[in-house]
Amino acid sequence: PPPIPSNPIQPWPTSEQCCTAAMVRSSLRCLAAALSFDLLVLGRCEAVFDGTYTIVNAATGLRIFSSPQAGFSLAQRHEPIYRDQLWLFADQRDERHAIVNAANGLRMVAKSGADGDADFFVIDGGPIYQDQKWLFTLQSDGSYVISNAKSGRRLSVSSDAFGPPRISALLNPGVTLPEQAWWLIDQERDASGHLTAKLRSERGMRAELQEAADALRNETIVLANEIRTKDLELARITSELRLEQAESSRLASLADLLKEQLAQLSADLQGAMLWNAELAQQVEVHSQHLLLVGSVALAICASFVFSNKRTHLKLAAEVAEQRALVADLRQDLEDDCVVQTGDVVGELG
Repeated sequence: PPPIPSNPIQPWPTSEQCCTAAMVRSSLRCLAAALSFDLLVLGRCEAVFDGTYTIVNAATGLRIFSSPQAGFSLAQRHEPIYRDQLWLFADQRDERHAIVNAANGLRMVAKSGADGDADFFVIDGGPIYQDQKWLFTLQSDGSYVISNAKSGRRLSVSSDAFGPPRISALLNPGVTLPEQAWWLIDQERDASGHLTAKLRSERGMRAELQEAADALRNETIVLANEIRTKDLELARITSELRLEQAESSRLASLADLLKEQLAQLSADLQGAMLWNAELAQQVEVHSQHLLLVGSVALAICASFVFSNKRTHLKLAAEVAEQRALVADLRQDLEDDCVVQTGDVVGELG
C-alpha cells in the first residue's frame, strides 16, 4: 500500500457536525445548479484552475495520488483525503496544464508510442516538456477527459483479473469511456465538495454492499439449489439403500432356507447311501443264491434233457419199427389183393 503522509486533510466534518440527509440533498441540488451554471460559463471560455484539486474517477470514485516511493496510484473512495491526493494544474498556455502533486511536486508524464502502464510515470523537477502537458476537455455532466497534449493518451482506470484497479494512460479510442471521465474537486474552495465526495463514497459503499448482498443472495440461491439437489440425491440413495436392505434380508432368508434344504438333502443322501449299501449287500447275497439255484436248475435241466433225449430215441426207434411193420402189412395186403384179383379174373375169364 502507498505510504500515508503525516499531514492528512480532514475530508469532511464528523457525523455530529454534518447536516441531516435532507440538508445534504438540498446542498446537492444547489451544487447541481451551480455546476450547471459553471458548465454554461466554462463551455464558452477557457477553464481556470487556481486551486488544489482531488482527481476523482467518475466511474469508480477512486482518487489519484503520488509519492516519491510508490510513484502514483489510486486511493479508495472510503479512505481519508491526504495531501498527496491533492493536485495543482499549472497553466502552460494554449489550454495546456502540467499536473503537479501539491504535496511533493511530482508531475505526470505519458510518452508517445506506448499504451496503458508503459512509459506512464511521475517526474520530479526539470523542464516541462510537451509530454508533461495535458488538455482538459469538459463533458456535459461536468466531468473532464484528461488527455496528454503530445501523445493524446487519456487518463483512465484499468482493471483486470490479476489485481486491483490501477491508473493508466490509454491511447485515444475515439469515444469517451466511462472510466476516462474525472471529477476535479477543489477541496479548499468548493464548500460542497466534501459533501459530494462523502455522498459519492457512501453511494459507492452502498453499491459495494448491494453488490456483495446480491452476490451473497446468488450464492445462497446456488447453495440452496445444491442443498435441494443433495437432499434429493440423499433421498434417492436412502430409498435405494432401503431396497438393498430389503433385498439383502430376502436373500438372507432364502439362504437360510437353502441351508435347511441342503442339510435335509444331505441327511437324505446319507440315508440313501446306507440303504444302497444294504441293498447292494442283499443283492450280492441274492445273486449268490440265484447263482446256486441256477446251477442246480441247469443241472436238473441237463439231466431232464438227457433223459428226454433217451426217451425220444427210444420212441423214434419204436416208431420206426411200427412204420416198418405197417409197410410190411401194406405190402402183404397188396400182395393178397393182387392174388385175389388174379383169381377172380381167372374165374371170370
